[in-house]
Amino acid sequence: MVTSVDVAKLAKVSRATVSAVINRNRYVSKELEKRVLNAIKKLNYKPNAIARSLKTKYTKTIGLVIPNIGSPFFSFLVEGIESFSNKNGYNIILCNSDENSEKERDILDVLLGKSVDGLIMIPTGSKNKDYIFKNVIKSKKPIVFLDREINGIEADVVVSENIVGAYETTNFLFKNGYKNIAIITHSEDITPGKKRLEGYIKSLKENKIEIKEEYIKSGGFSSKEGYLNCEDIFRESKIKPDSIIVASSHLELIGVLNYLDDHNIKIPKDIGLIGFDDLPWVRYLNPPLTVNTVPMFEMGNKAAELVIDKIESKKHYNNKPNKISFKRKLIIRNSTNIIY
Repeated sequence: MVTSVDVAKLAKVSRATVSAVINRNRYVSKELEKRVLNAIKKLNYKPNAIARSLKTKYTKTIGLVIPNIGSPFFSFLVEGIESFSNKNGYNIILCNSDENSEKERDILDVLLGKSVDGLIMIPTGSKNKDYIFKNVIKSKKPIVFLDREINGIEADVVVSENIVGAYETTNFLFKNGYKNIAIITHSEDITPGKKRLEGYIKSLKENKIEIKEEYIKSGGFSSKEGYLNCEDIFRESKIKPDSIIVASSHLELIGVLNYLDDHNIKIPKDIGLIGFDDLPWVRYLNPPLTVNTVPMFEMGNKAAELVIDKIESKKHYNNKPNKISFKRKLIIRNSTNIIY
């Protein structure tokens, strides 16, 4: 088996220099670094990750917890995280919580037990708030919340401008002649849902539109729940909605589309429809879907940048947590009537 001694002999340097190049823990001249890297490549040397982590106290791994591994939205975030992490010498341990808080806590137990250097987390809600505070925040384990926050926990977060996004989306519908605007969003325990509902209500109030409880549905993540939420809106409404904002998951959007199709409700002739996040397939619908979107890959990149900065900075615990908020953009297609 090839060892660091073999690399040192071939490169004609000391073992300490080989270690410094691999672990990047002290300065090595460009010439020596090149010799070591060439020797590593020639010998196909694979450093012992476990031994290295025991010596350096770093595993060069980041634990990533997402709520739905099958969601294209989360996949774009993961792609951004992995891209930045790999470029900086870190590997990702990807875990799926299935929007289940108990499973999420078990995952955190495993990741912390494996001594990951830091965590990026899209939380299922606030049920594990005390656990995270005690086992992550108080233990000073670097963590970044992505897309969703947990109120009351001081940590770095990367989110989108959900209030502004929902506000501008509702305003767009109002300015284009829609008056009976319904919304389907996440449960209020998930921060994007709460903030999108807040933006929707703010727009209605400013435009002097009556807020109708039967037009507001929240909770659920599946296409079945999207179907049922849409069904409830039409069943409970005295005046049927002329537009719907689906500000939750893409699966709920599919459920809404199925309901409208089953009941021969045409888009945009009978109803306007707007979704959140520009997933590749929505532009190929008939008609293509108007969406309020955010740069998903870039959000993931930024989350990875923040957590790696915290891992590698000795002073990060004294710094005020960062809150990075990405702007949302309305992409207008043919699922809504447009007044020019």
